[in-house]
Amino acid sequence: MSNGSAKHTGRRARRGWHDGDLFLVPLSDGYFTVAQVLSHEFLAMDSAICAFSLRRMEQFGAAAPIARDEVISVQYVTVELLDSGEWPVAGHAAPVIPAGELELDGKRARHFAGTQICGSGVISSFLNACFGLEMWDDWVDPEMLDKLLLTPQHKPALVVYKDERAIN
Repeated sequence: MSNGSAKHTGRRARRGWHDGDLFLVPLSDGYFTVAQVLSHEFLAMDSAICAFSLRRMEQFGAAAPIARDEVISVQYVTVELLDSGEWPVAGHAAPVIPAGELELDGKRARHFAGTQICGSGVISSFLNACFGLEMWDDWVDPEMLDKLLLTPQHKPALVVYKDERAIN
C-alpha cells in the first residue's frame, strides 16, 4: 500500500509505477536485472523502498516475481529513474518483503529521521559492479557497495576490484 501520495501543489506525479511493481535495471552489458518497489515513501524525501536481485534478463519483457532468496539488497532509493521509465516496469507481484518486516510504522512516526536514501545512479553502479562491469571498490569509501548488501554473504562471485583481482 502506498503512503504519502504526491498531492502537494507543484509536485510532479509518479508516472507508471506502484508498490509491488517489478522493474528492470539496465546494465552496461545490455542485460537487465530484476528489482521490485516495496513501498513508495513520499515523506522519506519521495523515495521508494526497493528490493534488488541478481536475476538477469537478456531483453525487456515480463519479469517473474522475485523470490526472497534472490534479494541481495533492500534500499530507500531516489525515484527519478523509475519516474523517467529508465527503470521500466515489467510486472507486478506481492512485495517480496512484507511491509511489516520493513519497520515502516516506527520510521514514519520518526518522520524518517536518520533514514539513508541512495541515489538511483549509485544503485545502477552497484548492480553493474555485482556483475564485474564496474569496479567494486572504486569509491571514496572502498567499502560503500559492501554496505548496500543485505549481508556479506550476498556479495556476488563476479566482483572485481581496482587491482583487478576477482572474488570467486
